[in-house]
Amino acid sequence: MVTTAHGVPLESLEIGQKRVRHMIEQNGSMLKVIEVFQVVLPLIHAYFNAHRSYFLASSSTVQTGTASNKEKEMIA
Repeated sequence: MVTTAHGVPLESLEIGQKRVRHMIEQNGSMLKVIEVFQVVLPLIHAYFNAHRSYFLASSSTVQTGTASNKEKEMIA
């Protein structure tokens, strides 16, 4: 069995290096996901803040299949 100067078997080092490489690959894809969330979440937050009155408005009558006055106003 081949060992390093510290007495650690080379096979153990190779296994450890493979694990580290695998962790780096996984974290690389996680960083991409985090970057996407850092862009998308503020946009969603801004959208809901801009349309807060629509989401919080309560209608006195239940209308199904028709647009509310606020919806008509938003597309006009």
